[in-house]
Amino acid sequence: MVETADGRLYGTTRSGGAFDGGTIFMVQRGADGSLPITLVHSFGGGSDGRQPRTGLILVDGALYGTTYEGLAAEWADSLSAGGAE
Repeated sequence: MVETADGRLYGTTRSGGAFDGGTIFMVQRGADGSLPITLVHSFGGGSDGRQPRTGLILVDGALYGTTYEGLAAEWADSLSAGGAE
């Protein structure tokens, strides 16, 4: 998992999500102290690839990673991370 400047944690799963191709998820502490998990992206095997296999890295406010099926991808369009709104 990677932590952004605003304290959010992002991670990936190799399977699951709407198309069972893996996900990007976010965890952010709630006002009540809870730790809800939010689905950020479901991989479908198209241009976004399928089955993320590496952890995410944060570079200049954008999250990057790779998938087993498909090319390396930048998921900045799907995310609000590191101060980017």
